[in-house]
Amino acid sequence: MQSISAGEFGVIGGDSDDQLRLIQIRDYYLHGQNWFDTQQYRLGIAGGTDIHWSRLVDIPFIFLIAFFDLFLSYELAEAIAISVWPPLSAIVVMLGIYIAARNLAGRKAGFIAAIISALFITFHYRFSVGAIDHHNVQIGLLCLSMGFALDPEYDSRAFLLSGIFVGLSAAIGNEVYLFVGIICGFIALLWLFKSRKCRAAVQAFGIGFALTIAFTFFAAISPREYSLIYCDALSLITVSAAGLGGLGLALLANRFSASSIKFRFGLLILLGLGTLLLLKLQAPECLQNPLDVLPEKVRTYWLANITEAKPLLQEPKSYYLEAPFFLGGSLVALTVCIFQILKRNAYKFALPAALILVAILMALYQVRFAIFAQFFAFSILGIWIYLLYNNREKSGKTNIAYIGALALSIPIFWTIPGIMFAPAQDKNDLKSVGKICYSDEVLQAVKSMPKGKILAGYNAAPHILLKTDHSVLSGNYHRNAKGLLSAIEIFSANEPQASNRLATQNIRYIMTCDAEANDKFSDGNPEGLLAKLLKGDIPPYLSQDLSLKAGAVKIYRIIPEKIDPSE
Repeated sequence: MQSISAGEFGVIGGDSDDQLRLIQIRDYYLHGQNWFDTQQYRLGIAGGTDIHWSRLVDIPFIFLIAFFDLFLSYELAEAIAISVWPPLSAIVVMLGIYIAARNLAGRKAGFIAAIISALFITFHYRFSVGAIDHHNVQIGLLCLSMGFALDPEYDSRAFLLSGIFVGLSAAIGNEVYLFVGIICGFIALLWLFKSRKCRAAVQAFGIGFALTIAFTFFAAISPREYSLIYCDALSLITVSAAGLGGLGLALLANRFSASSIKFRFGLLILLGLGTLLLLKLQAPECLQNPLDVLPEKVRTYWLANITEAKPLLQEPKSYYLEAPFFLGGSLVALTVCIFQILKRNAYKFALPAALILVAILMALYQVRFAIFAQFFAFSILGIWIYLLYNNREKSGKTNIAYIGALALSIPIFWTIPGIMFAPAQDKNDLKSVGKICYSDEVLQAVKSMPKGKILAGYNAAPHILLKTDHSVLSGNYHRNAKGLLSAIEIFSANEPQASNRLATQNIRYIMTCDAEANDKFSDGNPEGLLAKLLKGDIPPYLSQDLSLKAGAVKIYRIIPEKIDPSE
């Protein structure tokens, strides 16, 4: 609602993933690209880049666009779809948070948890107009799975839904595999210690999880790719592991729930080892971080500059603002979980505790995981506030501790001390860079040029692909590793290597923007093409486009006949 009131209705999100998601939807809906084909033909080296993003996230947008397209123009139908879906996905998240808190402490706790999460969601960019990539949906699915897995009656329907939702989350993207493993592990331990009570529930979860992964595999993967292994996307290895783990757990619950706890423990160990052995034999490369296989230059000059891929505490400003904002409430929630487990023997708090703890640890590795810790925490923080308020009601004494708990549950509260002591922030943030480097004036000038491949900064790719018919060599996508490496090698090369590499990649234009200049790159390659262009040293085979007014953006056209073919 905040973004709509700010005049952003129909505006795609500023995240490059949101923008490429919209390009993928347009490729299917407008340009007739095959449902199973997620190749971005205008991105990367010759032949394009196989992004291999899940089509599942495209489904709600395609349905919304198709519906509104019946009686509105496509442009307006698309604008409505990208404006209404992110707020709708917020409802999914709040529902999951409500169910988790309700199952642990009752409806009142659930309502409080949902309300404090709504206060956060209202201002979070992942739920703003245009935030159409998979992150908000994945968070919602995980929260729903966590909530239903905490059902106090061990209702088979609830556990079936938990398995379905965690399966959908895993099918959408591999960054949640650790959280998926924790939820599956919790269900396995539940069967270990309470096998008779939860026998049917565990069976329902295992079957729901395995069949959901299988269904999404056949719904989103081309038959010619059934036998291929992808470590960073839904593929045969995902189906194999989910099938063995999910159906194996369901079988154990069906056949051995009356066995001794030691025997059941041994069976779970065998099932776990069997799943690991399957991974080791079928896809040993998937037991490592997929980003580790990126070329060294790509890791140094690209990945190291991606904000969400950086460790949370890498920069000094994080100690004052980002760390308190991301981790303050999560650490409080983790403490509440531990206290409840020790005080009340409330073992079910172990699931949110494990999810929060792992998300915090992962955020220290890559800041993008912090959002998971925040949303896993809201259910527990709602319970904490409810318990403090309930104790006040029972005692009949004046106690405002719950007000303090409410304040500590809102992430923005944790930034107040840091604002006073934090060092000055870099004004050259992504949003301001976008306004300078990819303004309507700039993109209109690019659009007016004859179609060709453009070499530009990594952030330029989705803007150019969305607003023009040009292609680009590189963008902020790890599947575009070859394009990224090629761009780095061209920009860092001396002559005549730079010009020859431009010709090899069939580059027609070069686009630079002073506002997003990478000093580390230029300083490390002072004689490279990019460093020279930023200094105004234009080689003879480039002709500057003067249609743009003097400013940060420069566009150069390649003059092929002036390229020196010698090595």
